[in-house]
Amino acid sequence: MANLGSSNNPLGIVGTATNDNAATGNVGEYIESVVTSSTNAVTSSQYGDLTSISLTAGDWDVMLEGRWNQNSSTWTEAFMGIGTASGNSGTGTSIANSEDWSFTSASIGTVNIGISPFRVSLSGTTTYYLKYLATYSAGTPQARGRLSARRIR
Repeated sequence: MANLGSSNNPLGIVGTATNDNAATGNVGEYIESVVTSSTNAVTSSQYGDLTSISLTAGDWDVMLEGRWNQNSSTWTEAFMGIGTASGNSGTGTSIANSEDWSFTSASIGTVNIGISPFRVSLSGTTTYYLKYLATYSAGTPQARGRLSARRIR
């Protein structure tokens, strides 16, 4: 492969020219964290972190795929979003920014959630969390999901 330069001396786009993974720091770098086991919601109406990824400086497209299961609970709301605040905080997740999704119907048994890729431009390493919250009683809903990002430049 031709010498395309480095991040300190760019000569062109550095990525990959085959079906492997782009190296760390290169265009196309992919990071994901997947929770495949059903995980109980935290205390009703409290935010939790289902998983997280750490992104280094650069421009990234961040996306989420998730699933809630009623799991015989009585629920009135389920939420998933992408945010930078950990723990019981929804800071940084906003419908206006297409970074979260929720419903408010007790009759839904399973909810699949997808948040389309959105751009974040970072000057330093930042952790992004797959935030989840459910308002429920009489049982505990469960969630699973994937939080992923691809370096776009």
